[in-house]
Amino acid sequence: MGGATSHTRKDYKTLVEIDDLHSELTSDWYSTSLSRTRVVPQDISTTITLTPDAAANTFGAWTEVIPANLIPFDYTIHSFQTEGVGGADSFFIQFAINAVPAGNQYLGEKRFTLGAAGRARL
Repeated sequence: MGGATSHTRKDYKTLVEIDDLHSELTSDWYSTSLSRTRVVPQDISTTITLTPDAAANTFGAWTEVIPANLIPFDYTIHSFQTEGVGGADSFFIQFAINAVPAGNQYLGEKRFTLGAAGRARL
């Protein structure tokens, strides 16, 4: 950029930064929108039972939803769906990367209410 003014250099630097940001956003969008997907469990006759504690507002036992090493690539959970739950109720669940999570092994949590049909998609 011989002979360029400082203003031109700033504009060029800004355009490079915008291009870098665009590349990062495109990569993130692709990995979350167009990447491979997998339903777990894949056998529709297999059920995962989430057992609540007997007392209201108290967590029950941890339940493994995706077994360790089942998916051989990095993944993101995009949705969670309940089926076969009897009637309307409210839930608060946590996701973690260990059967007995500690420290930063919690991935997140979700509160939701089921309709009368007993189904929810989060």
